[in-house]
Amino acid sequence: MKTKPRLADSLKKSLDDEKKSVRDRFDKAEALLDEARVRREPRQKPVEKRPPVIRDGFTMPVEDHALFDVLKERALRLGRVANKSEIARAGLKALASMDDEAFLGTLARVERIKAGRPK
Repeated sequence: MKTKPRLADSLKKSLDDEKKSVRDRFDKAEALLDEARVRREPRQKPVEKRPPVIRDGFTMPVEDHALFDVLKERALRLGRVANKSEIARAGLKALASMDDEAFLGTLARVERIKAGRPK
């Protein structure tokens, strides 16, 4: 003779099935998160350290300072945007690459001015 399943046994089986279902869903979610973490990690770019820079100031005659604008416009006509810092640094590199005679000749063409802030 068949016996009727007891209510307690049915409830226990139902709760066990629900626990297994929840555990399976969490396992799937964890697997997807682990997969996403693995895919995301290589995409991070390494942080490049910039070389240190020094902020400095100097005094120059108005005519010499106006050359910055002339040279900036010249760079624009040639298809290159340049700021004052780039122009000054390019000038330093050009001076550094000159031989001694050319360097001294260029320095001789520059007016000597009193150091410090103008009054």
